[in-house]
Amino acid sequence: MTPEKRREVFADPFDLGSSTDIPRSQCYLRALATKVRAERKAGDDPETRNNEFEHLGQAIKTLVGARLSDYPDKQNTLRVVYLLEQLGRDPNKHLSGRRERIFSLLRLPTLASASFESRTEHPTLYSRSFSSTVAELRDYLSIEIATVVADKIDSFYSSIPDWIDAAFSSLLAASRGNIWRSEGIQFLRNASRRISEIDFPAEEKTHQERRLDVDLYTHTHRWESLNFLLSLHGVLPSSTKTSRVNNVLPLLNAASATFVSELDQEIDFATQAIELRDVTSLLVERRDAVMAMVEAAIGFRPSAADFEQSAKESVELLSRTLAFSRGTLDTGMIKVSMTEVVAAALSVLDEHRSPTKFLVRAYGKGTISRSLSSTLKKRVLGDPDEPAEIPEALSQAWSLRYEWMKAGILGFSERNEAKLDLQRVLLEKAADCVSAVELASAIERKEQISNVIDDLLHKK
Repeated sequence: MTPEKRREVFADPFDLGSSTDIPRSQCYLRALATKVRAERKAGDDPETRNNEFEHLGQAIKTLVGARLSDYPDKQNTLRVVYLLEQLGRDPNKHLSGRRERIFSLLRLPTLASASFESRTEHPTLYSRSFSSTVAELRDYLSIEIATVVADKIDSFYSSIPDWIDAAFSSLLAASRGNIWRSEGIQFLRNASRRISEIDFPAEEKTHQERRLDVDLYTHTHRWESLNFLLSLHGVLPSSTKTSRVNNVLPLLNAASATFVSELDQEIDFATQAIELRDVTSLLVERRDAVMAMVEAAIGFRPSAADFEQSAKESVELLSRTLAFSRGTLDTGMIKVSMTEVVAAALSVLDEHRSPTKFLVRAYGKGTISRSLSSTLKKRVLGDPDEPAEIPEALSQAWSLRYEWMKAGILGFSERNEAKLDLQRVLLEKAADCVSAVELASAIERKEQISNVIDDLLHKK
C-alpha cells in the first residue's frame, strides 16, 4: 500500500495502520472513550470515562494474560482497542453484548466445547459466518505487524497438524519394524508413556516487548489450532464403539480365494484387486459369506434387507476413506481388498444396529445433532454441482471406525488400542504446546516434544 493510499484508508490517527501519530494529549483511554461515545452519539459522563473499556480490558486479559496497561506501546494498544470497539458495533445489540460476542467467539476451547468447524481455511456450511469474523479480525490485526513477525506466527501454527501427523507416522513405522508383534505394541506403549511424562516449564510472561496486536493475532491462531487438536482428540473414542472385534482372517482368505478363477490371478485377503464400482454387486452376490464374517467378527447377523441397504453406504465409506488416503479423487481408479470391503460393511452394519448421534458444535448455532449413518446417504465425491457438506467430526469418526474394524478382523485390535492411545497422548501434548500465550514458549514446547520423539526413534 502506498503512503498516499494508507493516509486515505487510515485517515484517523486512532486507526490501526494510520501513518499519523495520535497526539500525545490524546494518547489515553479517557480520550478514546470520549471519541467513541461521540461516534455512537452516546452520552459522555466524565465520571465514567475510565470505565468505558473496563469490560474489554478484562476480556483481553482473559485471552492473552495481560492488562491493557501492561503494553508499553500505548498508541498501538489504543488503536487495537478502537478496532475492537468498531468491529463490535451493531445497532441491534447492546454495547456489552456486541463486545461479548467477539470475545466469547475467541475464548479458548475445552475438550467439551472444541469444534472442527472453528477454522478460517475452507469454512463449511456450519462455520462460514464466524470463520469470516475471525479471518477479518486477523487481517485487521496484521496491518501494523511486521511481515517477518506475522509470517513466523502463521508458519508455526499452520505447521502443527502436519508436524503431529509426521510424528505419529514415524512412531507407527518404527513399531512395525519390530520382528515380534508384542515388541511393536510395547514400543507404542512406551512412546505413549514417555510423551505423556513431558513436563513443560512454567511460561515466563514478559511485557517489555509485547504488543497487543501481535498477542491477539497470535491468539486467533492458538484458538484455531486448539479447536482442531481437541476436536480430533474428542472424536477418538468413537472408533472403539464396538470394543471387541474378532479375528476373521481365515474367513477373509477363503472369501478372497473364490475370486481366483474370476480374476485370473492369485489373490489373498490384502490384494487390492476389486474395483470400487463392483463392491455393491459383490456384497449382494456374496451376501452369505460376508454376513458370516460380520457375525463372526461382532456376534451380530444382520437381516438380508438391512445388509442390502448397507451395500451402497459401504461403497460410499470406502470411496471417501480411500480416495483421500490414496491421494486421488477419481474413484474409478480405486481398487480394494476383501479386507477393506468387509471392514466397511462391518462399520456400516454396526452403526445401523446401534446408531450414534453426534453433536456438531458451531459458534452461533449451538450444537447440531446429526446421525452418523445419515452422512453416508449422499455422495461426497459425487455431483460436483451439488457437493455434500459433511461435518468434519463425522468424517473423522467414520474413518476411525473403519480403521478399528479393519484392525480387528485382521487380529490387530491390541496394536490398534496402543496406536489410538499414542495418538491421544500426542494430541494432548500438542494442545499443551499451542496453549502457550507467547510464540517463543510454544516453539520451545514443540522442540521439547520433538526431542523426546527423536530419542524414541533413535533408541528403537
